Parts: sequence; C-alpha cells; structure tokens
Amino acid sequence: MSRVNPNAKPKTRKKGRKTQAGLLQRIGWRRLAKGGAALGFLGGCALIWTSGLPQSLWVDLQKKLVAESAEAGLVLDELLVVGRKRTSQEELIAALDVRQGQPILTYDLESFRVKLEALPWVKSAVVGRQLPGSLTIQLVEREPLAVWQNRGQLVVIDQHGEEIPLSDIRPFAALPLVVGPDAPQHAVELVTLLAREPELSEKVVAGVRIGGRRWNLRLIGDIDVQLPESAPEEAYSQLARLAREHDLLERDLRVIDLRLPDRMILHGVPEGGGDEGEQAKGQAT
Repeated sequence: MSRVNPNAKPKTRKKGRKTQAGLLQRIGWRRLAKGGAALGFLGGCALIWTSGLPQSLWVDLQKKLVAESAEAGLVLDELLVVGRKRTSQEELIAALDVRQGQPILTYDLESFRVKLEALPWVKSAVVGRQLPGSLTIQLVEREPLAVWQNRGQLVVIDQHGEEIPLSDIRPFAALPLVVGPDAPQHAVELVTLLAREPELSEKVVAGVRIGGRRWNLRLIGDIDVQLPESAPEEAYSQLARLAREHDLLERDLRVIDLRLPDRMILHGVPEGGGDEGEQAKGQAT
C-alpha cells in the first residue's frame, strides 16, 4: 500500500475554522454533505433496528450506509504505525489485508488487533480509526533476551520468558544461551548477573539451570562454574576478580565450585586422568 508511514504519530486535529476548512478542502463540499447524510442515515438505521426490523433489511441498510460513506470520502487513505521495529511492513499489511480506497467504516478493529498480536514480534496492539481516512496502529514489540535450548530445540525468548516464534534464529546467535526446563522464567536474572562483569561474561558459553534453584555456567574451555543458590552476584564478581588478578581461568580446570560461602573448590584434570580437588579458603563469597 502506498503512503504507509511506519513511524508516524496519530494526527491531532485542532478545533476551529482552520480544521474545518482543511476538511472541506480535502473531501469537498459535496462529499461533506453526503457524509452528513450518511451519519444521519446511520442514526436512522439504529432506530429502525431497535424497532424490530427484520435482519435482512438491516443488512441492506448497512450496505447502503457503507456506499454512502465511501462516496463521502470515508475510505482508507493512509496507515499510521507507531512502535514498529522488527515487524516488516509487508507482514503488517498482509495480516490486516487492507487496501487503499476501501470503506474505512467496514473495518473490524478488534479483529485487526487479534491478527496483529499473532505476528511473531508483536506483544500487544491498539488499532483505531481517524476519520476521514486514516487507520492508526500502535505496537508494542517483544525484546529478544536469550536463546533457550529445550529438548534439542533452540528458540528465542523475550524478557518475560515467552517464546518468539521465529523461523530463523541465526541472527540471534550472540544472545546468551540458557538450558533447563525453567530457564526462561529466570533468564532475566542470569542476563542481569552476566552484565555485572562484561569481561568474564564474554567467556560464558551457556547458563544451565540446576534443580530449579541455581545456575551453572559453562565457560570457554569446558569449565563449569557452579554458582550458589544464595548471593550468586557476589560469587560471580569474586570469580571475575580472581580471573583478572590471578589468571584463574588460564589453569587446567574442569570445575569451579562456588556453592560454599567460605571457600572455592577447584577441580582440575591431572595427567592421570582423574579429577583433583583443590580448596581455596578465603577466596570465595
């Protein structure tokens, strides 16, 4: 459709002679007269309907009203969209199935809202008419937060832990990866935690939700960091400090256990093949 403004704000028309003159200039004196007749006709139809007129005659009157409104200039001229970032113009128009020149009074705005909210990126939508010829749409789109690995499938989730039904998630490969049945509901907590230490977060490959209570972090080099259930922020910041000041992550480690409040337990891989444990007291949260 032509004249689609993706970032427009709904027009606000000031009251007064200038506004009336502008309207007259747009639809013409003759159309204005017909438009008034159409609105009067609508009131008459309402009275007839409440008087018990057969539905078949009511339908005929509706058709006549639509024709009168179109002649009066009440047809779709432009689509004003606010809040569109990731929803394409083509998706939006296809969902509504509207065309320029259609009678604007025939549109079912509630149906439009439902169709728009079925689009992958749309969280909520408000649809309205701005006569004589504008259809206004205000969108609130989802924000991608993380990629959730669930039963071998990868899906993008938003900040509310809800799946965004995308056919291709490759553009979002840089998002944090979370694993576990309840990981989406707690993904915001993990992302907030990782943001505390950006340098260390670059080494995090995935966050694995354990027992519905806490997180394990898988780092580059196949190192597993076991975070505590309580105060994981303090443990993570302590790990970041040790990584910066003592090159902790450069050691041949398999597991860094931070679950105990007074110590850090390190598990390495010795030449013999078995795990070796090392406790570092006073270096944990």
